[in-house]
Amino acid sequence: LAPWNGGAIYVAAADVLVDECFITHCRASVRGGGLSFAGGGESVVRGTTMRYNHSGGIYTGDGGGAIHVDGAATRVTVEDCSIKLNSAAVSGGGIASNQAQVGVRGSAVALNQAGYSGGGLFALTGTLEVFDCVLGDNWAALGGGLAADGLVTVTVTHTVFGGNQAS
Repeated sequence: LAPWNGGAIYVAAADVLVDECFITHCRASVRGGGLSFAGGGESVVRGTTMRYNHSGGIYTGDGGGAIHVDGAATRVTVEDCSIKLNSAAVSGGGIASNQAQVGVRGSAVALNQAGYSGGGLFALTGTLEVFDCVLGDNWAALGGGLAADGLVTVTVTHTVFGGNQAS
């Protein structure tokens, strides 16, 4: 259990490539059960499998069971990844972004859950682009597959949503 952010990897103001990795059973008490990016930089997560990761937190911007991205100068691209069976106490069971720029391409985001918002994906201000993905069987109180809150620009293209639940 990471005491704050980034159960497996924490990145602050750096450019990082996470390529063809397997990140599983990692935990963070606040943000990014698997990976946490903050403070700027342009990073890529490619061909990576993320399973059974968990983040805690108490505020809407906390979370990201698998991945959390924070800060206006932080850009992360997630491509050709499998993000499944992750959870967040608050937001973004799969991926959560807070005032950041996030792109998700060619990825499966499924079977994730969040206690509050965005079972699969969550964005609080910033930019979220989703292209050619599958978002399925995710769960949250608000936005089972995807939730956006605040001044956020979301673009979803060529993406399948199925079996997501909000309750």
